[in-house]
Amino acid sequence: MPPDHAHDDHDHDHFDRSDRGHHDHARGASPARLRVALAATACVAAIEVCGGFASGSLALISDAAHVTMDVIALVIALIVSVNAQRPATATQTFGFARLEILGALANGGLLFGVTIAIAIEAVQRFLHPVVPEGTLMIAVAAIGLCVNLGVGLVLLRGAASDLNTRAALVHVAGDALGAIVVVAGGGMIVLTHQAWIDPLLSLIVGAIIIAGVVSIFRSAAHVLLESAPAHAEIPIVRDRLRRF
Repeated sequence: MPPDHAHDDHDHDHFDRSDRGHHDHARGASPARLRVALAATACVAAIEVCGGFASGSLALISDAAHVTMDVIALVIALIVSVNAQRPATATQTFGFARLEILGALANGGLLFGVTIAIAIEAVQRFLHPVVPEGTLMIAVAAIGLCVNLGVGLVLLRGAASDLNTRAALVHVAGDALGAIVVVAGGGMIVLTHQAWIDPLLSLIVGAIIIAGVVSIFRSAAHVLLESAPAHAEIPIVRDRLRRF
């Protein structure tokens, strides 16, 4: 074999082994990250539910519902992450990695359902206005924001190599944005005592959820359609294949 071909084979083999090692490490670490995210998100949901009812804030209750559904989504993500590592079988000859895509789609569907519920409740609150306790809203949402930022940092490391972890990160990012909206809205309610601010905040939270759902569905559809990765340089890949 000519020296240049031997060198190419060596580099290719090194790349394969290195890539497999990185991929396996990412998959192995993913369940641990998802468990941390699940525990922290469940705590945030409990705190926001109590704070929402205590303050009378629909925005906080809506965000609590969003976070609660994210707890369910993270449970799905964790189950999928564990099962995706199962070896191939006689029927599933390619293994179970595509479960990540199904899990991401399920997560997106859950978030879409939450958005519908938030929008319906917001319309009811516009018709029957209630001024919530803004100071309590700010305090509870600020706690949720701090926890979400911490969870986001935990998930960020595995988001690039795992669509399922990325979907979970989208949920957490949506929670963080929702918490920021509630904190800002609580401040406005403290200053103005206007009841319409609270249901408006709920609709903003719903818009944040929809943005996340669209992102998840787009990424999942990209994989299911077997589209070329965004980073792939197709002409170069085609030229290299033609050499063989």
